[in-house]
Amino acid sequence: MLYLFSVLTSKRLPAVTRAASIPEAIRPDHHNRNDMVNSVWLKNIGEDYVELAFRATSEADPSALLTYNDYGIEADAPEQERKRESILAMLRRVRKEHVPIHALGVQSHLRPHGDPFSWNGLNTFLKEIRKLKMEVFVTELDVDDSALPADIPERDRLVAEVYRSYLENILRHESVKAVLTWCLSDRDTWLQGFRPRKEGLPQRPLPFDADLNPKPAFFALRDALSTR
Repeated sequence: MLYLFSVLTSKRLPAVTRAASIPEAIRPDHHNRNDMVNSVWLKNIGEDYVELAFRATSEADPSALLTYNDYGIEADAPEQERKRESILAMLRRVRKEHVPIHALGVQSHLRPHGDPFSWNGLNTFLKEIRKLKMEVFVTELDVDDSALPADIPERDRLVAEVYRSYLENILRHESVKAVLTWCLSDRDTWLQGFRPRKEGLPQRPLPFDADLNPKPAFFALRDALSTR
């Protein structure tokens, strides 16, 4: 394991300035102590694998900005609140041991979940993250439209509203330093295979369509970023 992280972040890769040493380590539904995800690392090393991975990455490249990255922590839902609490507890534990974790990646695979949108749980969580003196990155932003109407203009409008609401909210937090989408064009989206629409139409979760034309989501993204 230590060799693996040393190779991945060695000085042979000088362009690597941010490294997600351990992503997605928390899964409350796996029913392990401290809500850790079932993994070969947990089975063979124990919970200390998170600390070991970040320390090894930092030793391999002391200049790298190290990020813990996870999903399913954006919405006001009981299961997501549980996950936020468990992630926060883990980060507090490892930071108390002076483990070099510098940032939190909020993946932001979003689904429309009500009107008006509510991000109260996320806001409280990010305030606690700031107390840990950690930066925040939106790392994999897209909007799953599988449950939205088939009509493309209406679907694009609703997807853009999710982008707008989410970004206007999260960008109010000064600790948020970057926004990345999970690909740019609908032709490359992972959602087409992961959660296809029932009628077979392509998903349209990203700022640009399959021909790289900007969609309403692009303009919502642009407008939200312009406030920073």
